[in-house]
Amino acid sequence: MPPWRGGRDEGPCSAGPPLRVARALSIIETLQGAKEPAKVGHSQPSVPGSGSMMDVKFKLAPGHASDSDWMAPSRLRHLFWNVTHECNFACGVCFSNSGQRASDELTTAEATDALRRARDAGVDLVVLSGGEPFLRPDLFEILTCMARLGLTTRIASNGSCLTDDVLRRMAIEKLATSFQISVDTLDPDTYERMHGARAEMLGRALAALRLIRSHGFHTTVSTRLTPGTLPGIPALLDRAADEGWATVTVHCPLHSGRARGAWPPETDLLALLEPACEHFVRMSRHWVIETNIPWAR
Repeated sequence: MPPWRGGRDEGPCSAGPPLRVARALSIIETLQGAKEPAKVGHSQPSVPGSGSMMDVKFKLAPGHASDSDWMAPSRLRHLFWNVTHECNFACGVCFSNSGQRASDELTTAEATDALRRARDAGVDLVVLSGGEPFLRPDLFEILTCMARLGLTTRIASNGSCLTDDVLRRMAIEKLATSFQISVDTLDPDTYERMHGARAEMLGRALAALRLIRSHGFHTTVSTRLTPGTLPGIPALLDRAADEGWATVTVHCPLHSGRARGAWPPETDLLALLEPACEHFVRMSRHWVIETNIPWAR
């Protein structure tokens, strides 16, 4: 995971209202100016099941590989920004408790100013999430600003707003390098219950993934680890191989937003994923399993 990550309800490192953005950028600028590398967070890494976020990435092909150690002290270069609180889904395990657009979200001018300051502080990659980023009316203005600043952009979305026209424009104008689409499950009934959206939206997400690949973007599919999604992870990995998705990322619950209580705190989440890991290494097409355990908050 990026060494600096924030969400609307995650305290002073949040890319939410202007005051908190100013605080977050102040942290970045302070650390970038320090003589020794530093990391935001406590001095000890968290452990699986301790209430923090953990990602397990099943990578079927090279892409977004890094020669840096995420757990080692380093300069702050990556920014995770929940660009809006608005969402057209109502996921039961939403980490940011998204729904209605917040009244104090950044204006276009505030957003572009924050991006310039982040770039000047050394940030070179921004991951946009939400909410659903494509519900933000000025998203393309923000993306254009990021491109002009030379920032690498990745986008996390539910895929519902991604059309061929949208993706063609993004490819032509080079507004992003990759997309992560929340699929979670291939079972329509489970998808409907989990996302608070019609079951046919699963088909739209899968269609969006094909469009994303056709326009040359790096393609990641994500699933949030719950008792309902756990049995379907091997099938999701098989579908990734069939469809040409580069990565399947399993988000182990962050105990914030509506994700609180998804698993008892003492649950060994890595042990739960052992069958999926064994399935992955037996697949004819696979590359590496990458586990990112963040610092405790």
